[in-house]
Amino acid sequence: MRKISFLLTISIAFLSSCDSYIPLNTTRGDNNKIIEISGNLINSVGSSIVRIPFTNNIPQDILNSEQIEIAFDNSKSLYPVIKNADNSLSFTVPSSIKISSAGKIKAFFVIKNQKSYFVNINTGPIFKLNNPGIIVKPANGIIVKGEKVYLTANLPNDKNKDDYIFNWFYTTTGTAPYLPINGTSINADWIPNSVGNYFIKLDIIDKKTGITSSYTTPSSIVFVTENDNIIKTNPDNGKIVKGNSIILEANSPNIQENTTYSWSYSTSSQSGVWRPISGNSKIVKWTPTESGSFFIKVDVANPNSEVQSFISPKAIVFVSENNDIFQTEPLNGSINLGQYVNIKANISFLEGNNQYIWSYSNSGLPGTFRNMTNIKTDISSPSIRWRVPEEGSFFVKLDVINSQNSSVLSFQSSNPIVFVTEKLPLFETNPKDGKILPDSTIEISTNVENIMNGSYVWSYGVSQSGPWTAIGGSISKTIKWEKQGKPTGTFYVKLDITDDSTDKRVTTFISKNPIIFIEKQSSTNNSNTFGMN
Repeated sequence: MRKISFLLTISIAFLSSCDSYIPLNTTRGDNNKIIEISGNLINSVGSSIVRIPFTNNIPQDILNSEQIEIAFDNSKSLYPVIKNADNSLSFTVPSSIKISSAGKIKAFFVIKNQKSYFVNINTGPIFKLNNPGIIVKPANGIIVKGEKVYLTANLPNDKNKDDYIFNWFYTTTGTAPYLPINGTSINADWIPNSVGNYFIKLDIIDKKTGITSSYTTPSSIVFVTENDNIIKTNPDNGKIVKGNSIILEANSPNIQENTTYSWSYSTSSQSGVWRPISGNSKIVKWTPTESGSFFIKVDVANPNSEVQSFISPKAIVFVSENNDIFQTEPLNGSINLGQYVNIKANISFLEGNNQYIWSYSNSGLPGTFRNMTNIKTDISSPSIRWRVPEEGSFFVKLDVINSQNSSVLSFQSSNPIVFVTEKLPLFETNPKDGKILPDSTIEISTNVENIMNGSYVWSYGVSQSGPWTAIGGSISKTIKWEKQGKPTGTFYVKLDITDDSTDKRVTTFISKNPIIFIEKQSSTNNSNTFGMN
C-alpha cells in the first residue's frame, strides 16, 4: 500500500449516487462511465480476497499495464492488483471496507498513478435459489448408513441448468472444512460413509463468466442413522448350531424394486475380507460352514447398476459347534485294539445328496487330521464302521460335500470320542513265549474282531518299520508258521486284514514288541523248550 498525492485543481466524484472521492492526480480513463465487473469473494482472517476470473469488461489499458492498483474509499490508500497465471485478477479487500449485503464493492482501478477507472464489483450470488435452496430425497433427509441420498439444486425457473457447474460438499458443522461429493450436475447422489447430521454446501459456477456463488444450508438436511435391523435374521437372535441354516433378509425401506442382491459375511466389519453367501434375492437361506460370530453385508444393485452397500453394525449371526453331533457304539467309544467302533453323525437337517469324508486326529488341531481308510461306509447316511488301527484317544471330523455346488461343511468333535487300548493282547503265540528253533513250528493268532468275507496276510520283520517278509495268508485268525530253516533273530509281526467290513480296504496291525524269538539249535537246547508241543 502507498499514499496518494493530491492536486487541488483536479477533483473527481462518483457518478450518480456514489460516494464522493477525494481529488487524485489522475486522469479519468473511463469516459465517465462506471464499469460493471463480477468477481468471487474469498473470506479470510482480517481481510477478504476478490478474484475476477473473466476480464472481458475490463479496459485493455488496465490489462496491459504493468502496475495496477485499486482504491476503495477516501483513505488515501492504494492496494496492489495481482495478475494471475490464468489471466484473472485478484486483490485484497481490508476488513475496514464495508461490503454491501448484496455483495457489491465500489472502487476504482489506478494504473501507473496516471489513469483511474470507476468500477462496481459484484461479488454477490449469481442468482437466488428457490426455497428450499436444496431439495433432498427422501424428503425428511433420514437414511440408514449405506443408503443413498439424492440432492437437487432448486434452480429458479428462468435459469438453465446447462449454463452452470454445480460442485457439492458436505460438513457436520456448517463451516469449513468441506468435503466433496462426487458430481458436477444439478443433481447429486451421495452415500454418506458415517453416521451423523450433515450440512450441504453448493458452489454454482457460471460457465460464461467463471463467477462462483456459494450456498450452504442453514441447518442439517441429511441425517444418517445406524439401524440394528438393517438386516433381519430368522431366528431373530441369529444363533444356530453349525450345519443348520439361517434366513437373512434385507430390511432397508428405501430399496427400489427390481434390484439384485449380493450377500457376504466376515468376522469383522472393518477387515475388508468378505466371503460370499449364495443367493441374489432379498431373502436368502444360508448354511454357515464354520463356527463363529459374523457381520453380514448386502450389496444392492438397482436396474441402473448403482450399488448401495449395507453392513450390519454388529455381529448378527452366531454359529456354535454341536458337541452332540457324533454318536458312537459302544456309547463311551472305548474299544480294544482290533475291534470296530460305529460312528454316526446326527446331521439329518442337511438337505440334498452329499458325500462324506471322515478323518481322525490325536490332538484335534488343524492340519493333524488323517483320513480314515479302514472303514465301512453307508453311502445313504453319515455313518461308518471303523476298525481303528492304533491305540490312543481320537478326535473325529466329518467333511460333508454338497454334490450340487461342491460346498464343504465340516463337523469336528470338540473332545476325543474314540478311545483304543490293548487290554487284550492283539497277538498271541503258541508256544506262549514265542521261542522256537529254525525248524520248529509256531502258531500265531490275533484277537481282532471277526472279519466278513476277508483274509489275513501275515509278515515278520526285525523292526516295527520293517522290512517285512511274508509268512503266509489265512482265512482265519490263526496261522501256523511251519517253514523249515527260518532265519534266527527277534521279530515283530505285521497283519494285513482285508474284508467286507471295511469295503475291502486293508487294515494293518503291527505288534508293539517282538513276539517271535528264533534261536539256533545247540547242545543245550531240547525240543521241549523251543517250538510247539
